[in-house]
Amino acid sequence: MRTTLPAWLMLACALGALSTAAAASDTDTGSDLPWKRGGIYLGGFLNRYDSTVRLGSEAAGLGLEVNLEDALGLDTKTQDVRVGGYWRFGETSRHKVSLDWIKSDRSASKVLEEDITVGDTTFTQGTKVGLESSLSILRASYSYSFIMDERLDLSAAFGLYTMPFSFKFQGVSSSESSDFTAPLPVVGLHADIAITPEFFLKQSVDLFYLEYGGYTGSLADIYLGVEWYPWKHLGIGLGFESFRLGIEADGQEIDLEGNVKYAQNGLFGYLTYAF
Repeated sequence: MRTTLPAWLMLACALGALSTAAAASDTDTGSDLPWKRGGIYLGGFLNRYDSTVRLGSEAAGLGLEVNLEDALGLDTKTQDVRVGGYWRFGETSRHKVSLDWIKSDRSASKVLEEDITVGDTTFTQGTKVGLESSLSILRASYSYSFIMDERLDLSAAFGLYTMPFSFKFQGVSSSESSDFTAPLPVVGLHADIAITPEFFLKQSVDLFYLEYGGYTGSLADIYLGVEWYPWKHLGIGLGFESFRLGIEADGQEIDLEGNVKYAQNGLFGYLTYAF
């Protein structure tokens, strides 16, 4: 997909800058506080999906919605990769910037048991069709901790989710595809609780909703997990994340005419190196 390489380059440069800045910083978060100055992490998801697409205008009679998992046998469970990092700054370390990237690619093929219309193309019964689906999520955010003590770090966040998304239906002699990028600003509330100086409970909620012209977008991202540091700088994390995305557009604001409903729920395990 055309935006994947820039996303990798942006993330690599940003994580390098975060780690360099954090390592060079002489400002301490406070000897009595357990919060890390910065860190990077790498892990993977075990996800379950439910996604529906419609290409073309419903008003024009091209509005049949197709569930990708049920209709075309796309895997409902996959393993995905996530990498990211964060850095606290300021004398009190209440300011934090973070960046992460998630990649999910899926494909399937199936002999249709009934006719399916996608966009302005009808795939007839008995036709073997293939489907490719790709989603990247690049998330950047800034947060401010309005409560920070030895037990609780409660912060308000503002961020941007940039999501290149593509899918392609391929038959014997015809195909339908869509490829677009959905930038969605979000507001959120994040809470980290220090059970002990080495064991943390992490929670976050990010939300977005907008109606503008022929565009409607919504997003909900909820995370609950734990993080444990058996060593001073190296930690292990495990959490559950629920992600919901809904986009409907007429082709004006973004390069999509139709709608996308996308949901994933999964376990996230990772290793983290903290400064």
